[in-house]
Amino acid sequence: MRSSHGRSRNQAIPWFSVDALLELARAYLAISDLAGAQQAVREAEQIVRRRPALGSVTDDLLAMRIRLEGAATALAGSSSLTTAELRVMQLLPTYLSFQEIGDRLLVSRNTVKTHAMAIYGKLWASSRGEAVERAVELGLLEPYPLLQDWHPAEDLGHASD
Repeated sequence: MRSSHGRSRNQAIPWFSVDALLELARAYLAISDLAGAQQAVREAEQIVRRRPALGSVTDDLLAMRIRLEGAATALAGSSSLTTAELRVMQLLPTYLSFQEIGDRLLVSRNTVKTHAMAIYGKLWASSRGEAVERAVELGLLEPYPLLQDWHPAEDLGHASD
């Protein structure tokens, strides 16, 4: 879209545009759409090449590029998480049992367990805690406040939950 001065909106408000594209990249990562996240980052990088003095948003862009490289390595060869798996994954960092997660999502305990096992496999994790750690590393989950001092040995649950 062009403004009355002949400049595109991306050039007229570069900081906001880069910030919005970074949020879009985060959303794409949350649904395991690596290609979408990479496209959003490429568009943001094009803006920064034209307008390099954008302050902290430039650092955020660099951090996102590094995060995407890690996600590309981690997700290579694995399937994307389904919508149902993403719903279950949001509750994995909690104290809830599979039965309680199922009750909240209106599905059976066995359905939750099936989704959890698929999540573990797709994230190359062998436990609930490890899956949560990998999801946080990949940007699929926000760090859960209680996990800050938590260690994998203190697993939140087991596959037989």
